[in-house]
Amino acid sequence: MNDHNKESIKFWVTCPECGEKFGAKPGTVFKYMNRLAESYVEEVNKMVEGYEKAAKEDEDEDGKEGS
Repeated sequence: MNDHNKESIKFWVTCPECGEKFGAKPGTVFKYMNRLAESYVEEVNKMVEGYEKAAKEDEDEDGKEGS
């Protein structure tokens, strides 16, 4: 594959807001997907922390009731 063909490779995506289709370089798409994945992991970690905190509070309440 020559340099010209490498530069012409694009992912065709549709804008979610206006519906217009446009070409994006593969590196741009991968960076965006990486950012989405990192954001998703952060949200999942926050939910897990909330569940762990709620479970600990439930355990603490159960311990107080048994006293």
